Amino acid sequence: MAQQLSIQRLLREYDKLQKLKNNQFICEPNPVNIFEWHFVIYNLTDFFEGGYYHGILQLPPDYPLKPPTLKFITPSGRFEVGKPVCLSFTNFHPESWSSAQTIESMMISIISFMYTNENTTGGILSSPQEKQRQALNSKKFNLQNEQFTKIFKKHFDKLNLTDKYLDNYINNDNQKNLNANIIVEEESSITVKQFFIGGTIILLLIYMFLQSIVE
Repeated sequence: MAQQLSIQRLLREYDKLQKLKNNQFICEPNPVNIFEWHFVIYNLTDFFEGGYYHGILQLPPDYPLKPPTLKFITPSGRFEVGKPVCLSFTNFHPESWSSAQTIESMMISIISFMYTNENTTGGILSSPQEKQRQALNSKKFNLQNEQFTKIFKKHFDKLNLTDKYLDNYINNDNQKNLNANIIVEEESSITVKQFFIGGTIILLLIYMFLQSIVE
């Protein structure tokens, strides 16, 4: 009964999120587990500009009576990857949890915390340069994650991850692989040539040596 009430609550939240006019985060439940919510944070400023940050809110079966766990999948320079993150609304602080919290309010809290220099369990304090480097790498990182592409594919237009971009990304990778193969083939060809040239010189030296003995 409690789990059914939780599911109904999550369905209402999902409906509200779909109608929400927001351009900094998108949330989607795992198609086979409504208590596992994936999110992508994007369109941030400062050192996070250009970044796409994929994470997971794992909600308990009796949500909203108990808090969720939070972890990030995409490197950001702000949170450890795959490690539980301690924020005021997570399972690290059940005493401060309120059933009035929603997925929307939690996302707002996560984004606000990203801009601070406050340290926490599962958090990272890195340089602005490192945050920017991770932001620039995040698009490629996420597109290599099958789970990310499967869950957020329908939002790619909004995320500016269009099919054209994906085609360019795939073509660029294929071209890199092709170039690498060409280099290997050229190096192999050079090695073979060097072998034959070296062998010819050795044979010539042996011949000249034998001729000198005969004379």
